[in-house]
Amino acid sequence: MEQEEMRDKKAQKKDQGFFGNMSVTQKALLIIFGVAIFFLVWTFVFGGITNFYQLIAFAISFIAIAVLFYFIAFFVSWYLAPDYYSPKKDYFNRLVNLAKDLKPTNVRDLYFRGDKDKKRVKAGTIVGLISIPYLVGKQKKHQIDIKDPKDDTKFLAKKGEPVLEYSTVLKRKIPVYDGIEYGQDGDTFFIYESGWFFLKKQHYLRCHKTLHGDLNGDVEVYDINPVPYGSLYEYPFKQLQREPERIMIQNQLEVILATSEHQLDLISQGVDSAVYFNPYFRLMHKQASESVQQWLMK
Repeated sequence: MEQEEMRDKKAQKKDQGFFGNMSVTQKALLIIFGVAIFFLVWTFVFGGITNFYQLIAFAISFIAIAVLFYFIAFFVSWYLAPDYYSPKKDYFNRLVNLAKDLKPTNVRDLYFRGDKDKKRVKAGTIVGLISIPYLVGKQKKHQIDIKDPKDDTKFLAKKGEPVLEYSTVLKRKIPVYDGIEYGQDGDTFFIYESGWFFLKKQHYLRCHKTLHGDLNGDVEVYDINPVPYGSLYEYPFKQLQREPERIMIQNQLEVILATSEHQLDLISQGVDSAVYFNPYFRLMHKQASESVQQWLMK
């Protein structure tokens, strides 16, 4: 099967022809080279280049212009090339846009302070700010009272108590979860800029709400410095040191939910396309539209 697919792909490439298999940059260079050759022949036939030195000067100028156009075409094709879709990056971009759009006007700069007695260090200017609640497990609870079969006066579990199951790994009973929900705890998402003019750089800090001061004026983070986590976020050193497992699980849950939403969108689009291109559906849709038009014209 794989060999047949490879042969089909090669056959499709051959069917496209020489010009069809070229990239945008190669096509642009081929067109520029063709125009230059045409101009060169035209000038030899009808005048313009009269000696060998002018021909050398023209060739050097053409090579320089061709190289310049090559780099311009390469940069444009690289800049406009479509990036692969990432649910994680899509969720992150939505957080960034919300943080910038909804930033309170009463916050200014972000500072790091390890101890209250030490001098604080300015990290940058706050340009985005929102709160992100934690996703926590929803515990499964007993719906009725469970009595001890050996003694009716005793209860093994009462209504409303969490369901516990024995874990062979942990060698103890642990709560059973049947879903996830947003809890009361969470992080504050700061976007702050450091540097000047075109050298400015944006940082994306997720800080637990107990590790920073009031969100008014200059905001202080009670830590010495941020530490990068993954490819997107930064966390205060203390938070990453104390709760690495919680940070990892929280990021994974957010990516799982974003991926699930994206898959549901793809399924919905696929179903819509399949239904719309169904001949029977299109016939019924056309008949219904005609019936409505006739009813309106009465």
